[in-house]
Amino acid sequence: MVDYPTIIAQMDFWEALGEDQIRAVLQRAIQQLPSEQQDIVMSLDRSTGGGLVQDILNTNIFGIELDGVMHMGLYPLSSVSSMDISGEKGANDILATQPQLQT
Repeated sequence: MVDYPTIIAQMDFWEALGEDQIRAVLQRAIQQLPSEQQDIVMSLDRSTGGGLVQDILNTNIFGIELDGVMHMGLYPLSSVSSMDISGEKGANDILATQPQLQT
């Protein structure tokens, strides 16, 4: 499987901008994607709370080095998704079919 990053940003992105600027930049980044890519990104799992897109990135990014500078890359096919992107069962689909432990 080959996957390319849908979003790339420097790792210090969170520290370089204020909360309102971060939300505006991330919203703009999502809006510039084709609608199908937007749906895929927005379906990715979230875990940290806060702004929706920021939560998606914090949950699903991979660190990548570009020209000696650390960046974050969002690779949707390698991320945890609530929807079936690849034609195979996603992690959430698989977990939903597992028997639940009795406590």
